[in-house]
Amino acid sequence: MAATKPNQLSNGNYFIVLLLITLLVLGGTGLGAKTLVTNILRDTKVLTAKTRASDQLTKDLDAAPRLVDNYKLLGAKQQLIADALPNTSDLPGLMALLENLSASTGTNLKSIAPSLTTVATSAASATPAPTAGTASAGGGAAAPTPQTYNVSLSLDSTYASMLKLLGALEQSARPIRVTSLQLSGSGSSLSAQLEATTYYQDKATLPIGEETVK
Repeated sequence: MAATKPNQLSNGNYFIVLLLITLLVLGGTGLGAKTLVTNILRDTKVLTAKTRASDQLTKDLDAAPRLVDNYKLLGAKQQLIADALPNTSDLPGLMALLENLSASTGTNLKSIAPSLTTVATSAASATPAPTAGTASAGGGAAAPTPQTYNVSLSLDSTYASMLKLLGALEQSARPIRVTSLQLSGSGSSLSAQLEATTYYQDKATLPIGEETVK
């Protein structure tokens, strides 16, 4: 019997197989190279952000002692600043101020009804969980913004005393804005309902957060 010859690829089929293998190798190489380049670019951005945050932190730490020294140089003005914009609503201090102003202008302060109204809140959002593409950075937290504090005053007064009280409120160290004034009675015997708004600002915090680098 004649011996059978093993099947052999024709030149055309051999070329097709070789081409397919080459394309697969090139595709895998290209995908790996793209992933590698993407990782390198991301890591470079993370490193740049970390360097920037570190530089800013160094500057802040260097500036902190000078800030404390400059604040101490204010002397008696420290209390004036604290009175003008306290870091809490400071209801007892506000009531004492209004009572003193009323007494000094000859106005009878019958009652004070406070109510908190928030008109501006911190813009800081939830901090994302750290990932390989996340770098700590300064400036991540929003600065505190002034908050409003509304009060309603019930008073007995004369017309002249009411004018003095309004002037005293305008010139007080703590900003007080009269938003509404209702009067009843005569010039020598007035009943007044006064609505006013004052402000306070929350304590500042270090602007340390996290920045997601994409």
